[in-house]
Amino acid sequence: MGTLFTIRLWADPADSQKARAAADAAFEEIGRLNSILSDYELNSELLLITRKPKDTWLPASNDFINILSISQQLSAATDGAFDVTAGPHIRNWRLSKRDRRLPRPDRIQDAFAKTGYQKVAIDTQKKAVKFAVDHMRLDFGGIAKGYAADAALAILTKRGFPRALVAGSGDIVVGDAPPGQPLGWAIGIRSLDKEDSKKLTDTVLLTHAAVSTSGDLQQFLDIDGKRYSHIVDPKTGLGLTERIGVTIIGPNAVTTDSSATAVSVMGKKRGLAYIEKQAKLECLIVAKDIDGKDIFIESSGFGEKRAKQTK
Repeated sequence: MGTLFTIRLWADPADSQKARAAADAAFEEIGRLNSILSDYELNSELLLITRKPKDTWLPASNDFINILSISQQLSAATDGAFDVTAGPHIRNWRLSKRDRRLPRPDRIQDAFAKTGYQKVAIDTQKKAVKFAVDHMRLDFGGIAKGYAADAALAILTKRGFPRALVAGSGDIVVGDAPPGQPLGWAIGIRSLDKEDSKKLTDTVLLTHAAVSTSGDLQQFLDIDGKRYSHIVDPKTGLGLTERIGVTIIGPNAVTTDSSATAVSVMGKKRGLAYIEKQAKLECLIVAKDIDGKDIFIESSGFGEKRAKQTK
């Protein structure tokens, strides 16, 4: 999935071998999901399915159908701000980062012809998917890490180690609180300050929850003095130009991961309005004003998650 996963868990010394076995099983599950959802693995289920012809019902695994169904629901709820069919745009943007130039207009238009969540149909009963056009390219980069982190934590919990944390890049899911920390895991939220990579915007305390942060601190492209994020807007086919960092807190990582991407694309106003309508989600949005100063915007319940020592 193009990143590193980390597992932290607590166990009695007598259970150390069982704990290692549980962690190994969790990592194996992450690897299994990578073989299904990655667009870097040439023989992943994702790439094999998208090579098939249009208007054909294609059998798919439970995990593929599950994550695609979740993605489609979020696409509809956010008016396409989150869209896993944006793979052709993302591929163009990867080439742009390599070549240090914007995609040609004809390539952008060609990508638009192959994107749009409305062009995907799912049969959840028969576990099958169908595409309305040929050469669609799905990209689960904004949701797969969260989905895999949730699956890994579920394995650790099932094996008797609920005091655990699973992190996949900016997506973190936690179970029971660690020893001596009754209020939960202290999770730091990184700032948009490129000059100080260790600077934290905030710290939250969580148990049985997830937190995901999306932003352009490390991945961006500068072309002709204009900064473009690695996050692609499905409606333009280009990287975002607004400096924005979005942190979402919610019940599981598959939700926070995908929602952080969606809110980044929607922007401050629309993104906050969307989160305020979601009963189980909270957010912190950090943006830059015209003078380069940080602007902090948070949902009404975010403060309840904040560590008390943080101001």
